[in-house]
Amino acid sequence: MLLDRLAGTNAGQPRAVDPAFAVPSTISSESPPDGPVVAVTRRPVDAGTLIDGKYLLEQRIGAGGMGVVYLAKHVALDRRVAVKLVSNAHLVDANAIRGFEREAVVMARLKHPNIVTIYDFGISVDAGAYFVMEMLEGVTLGQEIRKAGRLDVERAVSIVGDVCKAVEAAHAAGVIHRDLKPDNVFIESAPGGSDVVKVLDFGIAKLRETGDGSEPEGFGGCIGTPAYMSPEQCRDDAIDPRSDVYALGCVLFACLTGRPPFIGGSVVSLLARHVDGVPPHPSSFNPDIPEALDDVVLRALNKMPDERQPSAAEFAAQMRHAVGARYEVSQEAPPSELREALESSSTTGPRESNLPAPVTSFIGRAVDLSALVSSIESSR
Repeated sequence: MLLDRLAGTNAGQPRAVDPAFAVPSTISSESPPDGPVVAVTRRPVDAGTLIDGKYLLEQRIGAGGMGVVYLAKHVALDRRVAVKLVSNAHLVDANAIRGFEREAVVMARLKHPNIVTIYDFGISVDAGAYFVMEMLEGVTLGQEIRKAGRLDVERAVSIVGDVCKAVEAAHAAGVIHRDLKPDNVFIESAPGGSDVVKVLDFGIAKLRETGDGSEPEGFGGCIGTPAYMSPEQCRDDAIDPRSDVYALGCVLFACLTGRPPFIGGSVVSLLARHVDGVPPHPSSFNPDIPEALDDVVLRALNKMPDERQPSAAEFAAQMRHAVGARYEVSQEAPPSELREALESSSTTGPRESNLPAPVTSFIGRAVDLSALVSSIESSR
């Protein structure tokens, strides 16, 4: 169990602090195996290093638990890219290296407008393991929260809704992110001032179980950021897409309040609160949050995966209904629970209508909503 290992002799060692919310940053429970370590060696690199004869590193632009990111140029194509050099700590043996290569192929195949595009990957004698990604210009969601203190409700729901689309697409491909947090969400400004949201760092994602029940070996073990880790991650238990739903609840909480559900203390105490602590209501920090949205967040933060929203799509649907947002019928359906309630309340069965999906203020009031729909239709 991860909590037990962290509570051991090294638990008191200082750890890096995530400046976003003053909590410990990304951690890993993996330890090198006994015997010789088969590690990816890496020479010291800096701006000016040419990787695999293709990518010229120009400027260091970021760093995190998985490695360092550089602005770079594809020399032959004269195209700006971002290159992430993966930390050797995550590539300690042959299995980990195979896991990196397998997962990199899966990540490169994830094609979605809300997922950062991976162009290439490899293991170089110059720089070790690396990913090559599209170069983005803008700010992370973490930076936006730090700047604004918190986001207004509608913008928070809009941004996290786009994150949900990315996560749902990844889950459909059998990929669990495992490290969803504001600093792994990037916001670009499109013409007209609208937000273009991209989810980053799928490089530490976990492949879901294969059809025969055997789980592919990954290259990370138990990885995550303590402020956003699900209880099952904290216990180092098996995870599924509902672990990402928990993290989505934490991310929305941070957007709405300026802080994650649990903060402060040691890594051990923070993880313990995810396992046993009662999360506060987001509205206790921000009175503008509607009660229905409180309920959606707290359901996502349930300790039991079976009690959470079953998918990122369902979380997004409930979240948007909770603020009265309308749906694009061609892309999204109302939450399954609301749909079932509407159908069960009608004496004539499901109603066919081209009206927009019902809005939040009628959640839990299916009879009232059916009466309103009937009144509108009869007046036409």
